[in-house]
Amino acid sequence: MYLFTRSGTTWSPETVEVKLTATDGVANDVLGRSVSLSGNTVAAGAPHVDGATGAVYVFTRSGTTWSAEADEVKLTDPDGDDLLGWSVSLSADTIAAGAPGAIGSGSVSVFTRSGPAWGQEAKLTVSAGQSYVGYFGVSISGDILAVGARHDGEYGAVYVFTRIGTTWIQEAKLTDPNGVAFDGLGYNVSINGNTLAVGAPYGGAGFVYVFTRIGMTWIQEAKLTDPDGVAFDGLGYSVSIDGATLAGGAPSTSGSSSGSVSVFTSN
Repeated sequence: MYLFTRSGTTWSPETVEVKLTATDGVANDVLGRSVSLSGNTVAAGAPHVDGATGAVYVFTRSGTTWSAEADEVKLTDPDGDDLLGWSVSLSADTIAAGAPGAIGSGSVSVFTRSGPAWGQEAKLTVSAGQSYVGYFGVSISGDILAVGARHDGEYGAVYVFTRIGTTWIQEAKLTDPNGVAFDGLGYNVSINGNTLAVGAPYGGAGFVYVFTRIGMTWIQEAKLTDPDGVAFDGLGYSVSIDGATLAGGAPSTSGSSSGSVSVFTSN
C-alpha cells in the first residue's frame, strides 16, 4: 500500500516513497483490499489473513513517518473464518470492518481506540438471510454507520446503525421499492454527516441514490443518473460524498473499458 501527499496542487509519494506492509504478512493475505484514511491514521483490510479469517491493520503517522501503530495493531474477530477486512471505513477513533463470510449473511465489526489501544466494540448483523453484509461496502461518519447489502431481496438494501454511548442499534433499512429488480442497490455506500450516497450499478446505466436524515428518519432525496449514459455503464459501482459534492464511478462507460466519473453537486 503506497501513500501520497499533496503540496499545493502537486501530489507526490510521501517521504520519497511510503510502502506499508504487515510484519507478519504472508503471500495471499491481500493487504490493501480495502483502505480508509482519517487524519494521521490508516486502516487497511487483509481479508485472507490466516486463510479466510481476515484482519485489519492500523498504521499511524508521526511527522512524515508512518509505522504500524503500537508495534503493529492487527484487529481480528475472535469468531474468525469470515473474511474480516473485505471492506473498511475509518472515522476518527472508530473502524468499521465488513466480514461477508460471517455466519452466512455477513457482519460488520466495530473497533474503537482508547489511547494507543484498539478493542472490538460491537459485531453487527442483520436478519436478512443471504445478504452478504459487509461485502459491498461500509461507511462510517461519527456515530452513524451505513452497510450495503446488495443481495438483500430483489432490490438490495442499506442498513443504517447509530451509536448511543457504546451501543449500536439498527436505525433504518433503506430500499427503493420502485427501483429495478437486481439493480444492485447497496453495492457501495458513502456517508457524510446526515447524507448517504448509495450505488446501484446494475440498473440500466446505473444509479446513485441520495438519502438524508431528518431527526431519526431517512428519506430518499434523489436518484441520480448520467443523462448520456447507456446500459451497463455501471454508474454507482463506486461512490464518495463530501459535503455538497458527490462522485460516482462508472467503470464501463458506453460499453468501453475506459470508464468515467460523474460529479454531482447540491445547491
